[in-house]
Amino acid sequence: MKNILNLYLIIFCLFFVAGCSLDDDAATVKLTIIKSDLDMKASGGTGTVEFAATGTVTATVNADWCQVIEVADRKVSISVDANTGYPGRSAQIVLTDGVSTQQATILQEGAIWKYNRDATYFTLTDAAEEVPVEMSSNLPIQVSIPADASQWLSYEMTSDGFKFIAKENLTGKIRSAIVKVTTGIREIEYALLQYDIDDLLGQWTGVVKVVATAFGINQVLSLEENTQIVKNPGGNGYIFQLPMTRLLGATIVLAVTYQDGALAITTPQQQNYALSDGQGGVMYGSIITKTDDGLYLQGKIILSPVLMNDGQVALAYITDAYMSMGLFKGRVPSPANYAGLSIDFPAILMQYAEIGRAHV
Repeated sequence: MKNILNLYLIIFCLFFVAGCSLDDDAATVKLTIIKSDLDMKASGGTGTVEFAATGTVTATVNADWCQVIEVADRKVSISVDANTGYPGRSAQIVLTDGVSTQQATILQEGAIWKYNRDATYFTLTDAAEEVPVEMSSNLPIQVSIPADASQWLSYEMTSDGFKFIAKENLTGKIRSAIVKVTTGIREIEYALLQYDIDDLLGQWTGVVKVVATAFGINQVLSLEENTQIVKNPGGNGYIFQLPMTRLLGATIVLAVTYQDGALAITTPQQQNYALSDGQGGVMYGSIITKTDDGLYLQGKIILSPVLMNDGQVALAYITDAYMSMGLFKGRVPSPANYAGLSIDFPAILMQYAEIGRAHV
């Protein structure tokens, strides 16, 4: 009987010792990071660190672009701001229970923005039209249609970027908009013009620069009344009339064609203009083409609507070729009878004249 009691006593002691050992182990669980989710997108968001510990744990981060939200249920939750810079970045999160520390690395990718820099200016016809724009970013893309264009212009996001949606233009005038697109802190502007040839017909105001070194002329003149673009009454195409009566005593009359949203002036074109050469002879004027490289009898000058910095639309040269009144010793211009003199028009800026313009 005594032996049996001793046996029970031994077994009891063994269980007591084992229980104490387990309690001691539970009380001294070392702080350990079990799992972390800290690879962040450029757009930011939340991340977590899961840990094992028995005491109170606190957490800190060493960057101002991420913050500790809470430490609860053996998990640290953090918030990460959007990274609008191109480079990626990193930070350290440190956990401590007052005895030991553990740390993990927060990694955030940089902003990525892809678009076509050469496709930011769009010319649309008066018909209803959609214009796709390819763009990708790992930050949200925001498209801002100006209020004064919102009645006719909108957009939709697509899998490749977004698309502009323009309603039919029945105004009888050029419509324009400058649209700002942002992603993060970066911004780009898209310019849109909507018109057809009928929107270019009518009277125009504006200015023209005139340079004729041999005659001592270098000035900017206001366009005279009846500067206009009209249909050619005698055939196909259109007529551009540029009165220069105050300077030349004549009106420049040019046949133009409409191609790809622009007015094309093919030279040479003879003019009803003549000037004495001072030696008993006569010089006759023809519009020819001039560039910074020289004069060209045969050439093409392009006038097209452009959107200026103030948001106004104007007709202007869109290449380096411009009009020049070449003076020739014969009515039919040729290199052989060029008198070596010209009256140049290196810049012209034309805007709508309300008088004489129809509105639909």
